[in-house]
Amino acid sequence: MATVAKQERIRISERPKAGLQAARRKGVPLGRRRVRIDSARVRQLRAEGHTFEQIAKELKCGVGTAFRAAKTAAKSLRKASTASL
Repeated sequence: MATVAKQERIRISERPKAGLQAARRKGVPLGRRRVRIDSARVRQLRAEGHTFEQIAKELKCGVGTAFRAAKTAAKSLRKASTASL
């Protein structure tokens, strides 16, 4: 009985793996979709004194997403300013 159950578990795990491989071959993007927000808008709202909660509410995204966008925007600004020197 245990052997039959083990074989069934193996077969069950093979089906999703085969589906993922087929999707990869077709070039279908896997995983969660990326959230795109305007980092310049985040920077502008932040400069106006808005909190990340307020920014997230206005841009209809999560607080962490707004924070990450502000962080990457600041990093790209630093990179651009050091490149021009």
